[in-house]
Amino acid sequence: MAVWIATTPDRCLVRQNVRSVCDRCVAACPVGAVAVAAGSVQVDDSCIACGLCLAACPTGVFRVPGLDADAFVEMLASHADDDSL
Repeated sequence: MAVWIATTPDRCLVRQNVRSVCDRCVAACPVGAVAVAAGSVQVDDSCIACGLCLAACPTGVFRVPGLDADAFVEMLASHADDDSL
């Protein structure tokens, strides 16, 4: 699956403050697709587009291009029992 969650690394707390230990997005990802190293946020091809990184990030690093976060969360909730996502 192609990664369809984009990032804005400049918003990452780790990038903004080298002493930050924030790893909420990494901890939230059920497949280990998110990595944060030296303020560089990356989502790899193992991403299942569950949206948990969007919900976990306090600064809005993650987004789905062309879809606002509220609409994305609503879409995910409406497909909660759908295995196709």
